[in-house]
Amino acid sequence: MNSTDFDRAVGRLLRAGDFRRLVALCRAMRAENPLYADAWFLESVAAEVGGNLGAALKLVDRALEIDHANPEYLTQKARYHSSANQDAEAGNAADMAVSVGVRSPQSMNTLGVVYTRLGRHENALKLLTQAAGLKPADPDVIFNLAASMQFMGRHDDARKNYERVTQLQPDNARSYWALSELEKVDVSDRYESAMRTLAQRPGLSDRDELYLAHALSRIEESRGEYSSALRRLRAAKTRRRESLEYEFDQDAALFNAVIESFTTVQPTKNADASSVPLQTPLFVVGLPRTGTTLVEQILTAHSKVASLGELQDLPSAVKRLSGDTGCKIISPEVIESTARGEIPLERAYIHSIAPRLKNIPPGTSYFIDKTPLNVFMLGYVMRFMPRAKVILLRRDPMDTVLSNYRQLFSTDYSYYNYSYDLEDTACYVAAFEALVDHWKTVLGKRMLVIDYELLVGDSESYSRAMFDYLGLDWEPGCLRFFENKRAVATPSAPQVRTPVYSSAVGRWRKYGSIIEPAKHKLAELGITRTAS
Repeated sequence: MNSTDFDRAVGRLLRAGDFRRLVALCRAMRAENPLYADAWFLESVAAEVGGNLGAALKLVDRALEIDHANPEYLTQKARYHSSANQDAEAGNAADMAVSVGVRSPQSMNTLGVVYTRLGRHENALKLLTQAAGLKPADPDVIFNLAASMQFMGRHDDARKNYERVTQLQPDNARSYWALSELEKVDVSDRYESAMRTLAQRPGLSDRDELYLAHALSRIEESRGEYSSALRRLRAAKTRRRESLEYEFDQDAALFNAVIESFTTVQPTKNADASSVPLQTPLFVVGLPRTGTTLVEQILTAHSKVASLGELQDLPSAVKRLSGDTGCKIISPEVIESTARGEIPLERAYIHSIAPRLKNIPPGTSYFIDKTPLNVFMLGYVMRFMPRAKVILLRRDPMDTVLSNYRQLFSTDYSYYNYSYDLEDTACYVAAFEALVDHWKTVLGKRMLVIDYELLVGDSESYSRAMFDYLGLDWEPGCLRFFENKRAVATPSAPQVRTPVYSSAVGRWRKYGSIIEPAKHKLAELGITRTAS
């Protein structure tokens, strides 16, 4: 088989999505010519589509042994590593792809997404701007460029590009939702008519219905139509939940495994001083939508504190060290197999985040890992990273239920499956409250717990308390955290670029009887604490 015939056959099979025959074709080609790099590379593509990232990485590495400077191979290698939460390797491959010269807009777009996941937003923006210049009518490229601009705080530019996507693709529900996310502080109804028309279209996918429901409900809330907004969300979320086969017992098992596995937490002596960075790790944790981004923004307004953003490196390191081959990063099996043994967690974690640490400004004393669900990892942190600090956020349980239910998290991330049902969300919040009480008993003053309501009610006093806990001198500029220009890649980005406000405290009371099932479920589970 010559290369021309191979390429034609590959094109047909890719268009047909016939990856089984693509694998057979690649292997036949390699039998004739073991050094035909594309045959190794294209089989890696098929392996990745089939969910076998390990095989995909081995195959693309074999292709790179033959053609080591191929930018397309390096781009896909970066993407595979990123999908496997191997950030250090993803960053290295992405940097190599850029250094050898990425020419195609598709590769620039892919690398832009990889850099975004790595928190390297300036690199991402540069590549995505180039890609959009080469493919100005590609909705996927323009959407990713808009998202990158949003993370960098360039909201006007982001808005223009999201609007450009809706012009190119009037049925792009995700862009309407993204526009509504930009307008959390100042809600606009300029897209309402188009969204209502699209929402009535027969055959709308459950994901598109979710995007539109979240955007339209925000408009209804701005008009004081709280019950109507929540009913709209309930219809879309119920449909999505039915496709997931989710039961809260799946999450309850994880909470129970953590509590039962860490009844005591004794710090270990670090056997490898070379794994300890100059800066001290600071973990900001809690449930999503409880003020973790606000705290991160306040802390990073200090000259001695920098943030690495939301990372998967800590749970991923625990997963790798456990040897577990299951599909979930955090699971009862992973917890139970690692909680009582000695594992080189600090070394594995620091190795994983090393590329990000290189970007920390000189003179920094603390780096923040602000991943809310690292609340499950605190036993590991306090055992294997004895220098580390932890700030844990909690919020009125009913406001937490509402804010999680109102937020559209990544639809591909199973850890947020609880948020498709009010009572499931209430169960999750109750389990979190029990976990917080457990950590307060086990960790004591090694951890600082901050109530969101107290922070927004007296931001200076509680900000000072955080810096006292860290042993840092107070800097008045920390009260002007909203002027902080760093990239923010969380749903709270629009809010944390404005001064502290308390209008979200007790918000759940506006929704009347429609939210009562969540209140009853919390009470049934023994949770009666509410904000004053």
